[in-house]
Amino acid sequence: MRNKGFTLVELLGVIVLLGILGIVIIPKVGDSITNSKETALKTQEESIKKAAYDFLIDNTEFLEENDTITIKLGVLKQKGYLPVNIKNPKTRKNISNESLITVTKINGTYKISLALVDLENVTENIDDNSPILVLNGDYIEYVEVNDLYEEKGAIAKSATGETINNVSKQIKLNNVEKSSIDTSQLLTYNIIYSVTDSNGLTTSATRTVIVRDTKSPTITFPTETDLHVSELADFNIMNRVSVTDNYDTNPTLTVNSSIAQIAGKYVVTYSAKDSSGNETIERRVISVNDDYSRYYTNIEYLESTGTQYIDTGFIPNQNTGFDIDFITYNKVSTTNNEYATIFGARKNLTLGYQLSTWGNQTSLKGHFLYGSNSESASSLRYNAGIISETRQQIKLRNRLMTQPNGTTTTLTNYQFKTPGTLIIFGLKVGNTSIIEKSSTKLYNFKLFDGDTLIRNMIPAVRNSDNKPGLYDLINNKFYTNAGTGEFIKGNSIN
Repeated sequence: MRNKGFTLVELLGVIVLLGILGIVIIPKVGDSITNSKETALKTQEESIKKAAYDFLIDNTEFLEENDTITIKLGVLKQKGYLPVNIKNPKTRKNISNESLITVTKINGTYKISLALVDLENVTENIDDNSPILVLNGDYIEYVEVNDLYEEKGAIAKSATGETINNVSKQIKLNNVEKSSIDTSQLLTYNIIYSVTDSNGLTTSATRTVIVRDTKSPTITFPTETDLHVSELADFNIMNRVSVTDNYDTNPTLTVNSSIAQIAGKYVVTYSAKDSSGNETIERRVISVNDDYSRYYTNIEYLESTGTQYIDTGFIPNQNTGFDIDFITYNKVSTTNNEYATIFGARKNLTLGYQLSTWGNQTSLKGHFLYGSNSESASSLRYNAGIISETRQQIKLRNRLMTQPNGTTTTLTNYQFKTPGTLIIFGLKVGNTSIIEKSSTKLYNFKLFDGDTLIRNMIPAVRNSDNKPGLYDLINNKFYTNAGTGEFIKGNSIN
């Protein structure tokens, strides 16, 4: 009977199956090998640490409490604590005799760290009879610029265990011998230690000392800063601010601040950076207080007897509106068409901006002229009460005038021409003359640009000279009498 072979389809099936098995199994095998090498390396490192520990137990004079020393791997090999040929399980290369073991003794316990280096070629030769040289401290040490470098030295023994005291030291900078380490510059030095035993055998070790700058600059500034709004114009954000650095004589200093002409607390950020890239950021809080509370006392009203007025310096326009809280009580003559003007801004008698009262002694009527006299005075009249000094509030916003009795009037036929500056308690006719002054008690006067409040003027007394006037809370400015005599001031308000 003839044996039957595999068909082509069966062979292809076997190949596919083997491929699938390879995809599944090979990565797992690779991971297993990698993990095995990692485990072997950790075991190798632990054996080196154990050898260093045994060496120090046998040679206790090498390490005092709280001290640090650095041993070369070759020393442990030389004294028989490790075999001569030690390979890195991961790379299969010999570990160099120059590999470093750093040990610190704290509370009788050794803290050991390794810096292993692989050899590229053959194993280094070890002369068992050469002296042993161990550095105090580390093979690479850092010192802060301008700090004192403390030389830690080295400990030497002969191969038979006798202490050798004559360890020589040579300091080099770029292969040029120096007498000492200058820490005023950012430089790198090499300290070469060398010891020769009685048989003429020599062992050397090199320590690298790096002078570096890691300290950030120091920024000093006034810790408490209280200002008033009026002082901001002369306030220098850099006044009494300084920056110093342990190395850089001219570190950069930048400031980021945004202090508005409004009372409140503001944060100013200073940033200083030296030439090494070290940076310090400090934040300073500046308290800005309103001038009014410090320099002025609020009073209930400011009263004009007819000879006092305030020139605001403000030129109104077609968007100007107002809120005014007042009492007017002067005796006007209807025969002579005399006006009791509360405020106005005209360059002549027919053009400008005016709020005034007119009528007789028992009933006050008022009208508002804006632009030309094309607006009917009668359409803008309001009942201002009688001479019993009834307090009134009038508002004008976006051409809509609200009268004290609650009725409103829309101003329409504007033929506005540029007036003079706005005068409170009077009306400016020419460039200099003030006419139609009033006897008025003013409690508050607000000006608007559209719906935006641009002046908020309240009666106040300046504490320094007991001078009465109007204080603008928006622009922090005090206005006093520009006329004759003096204002009558109302009672103080706490």
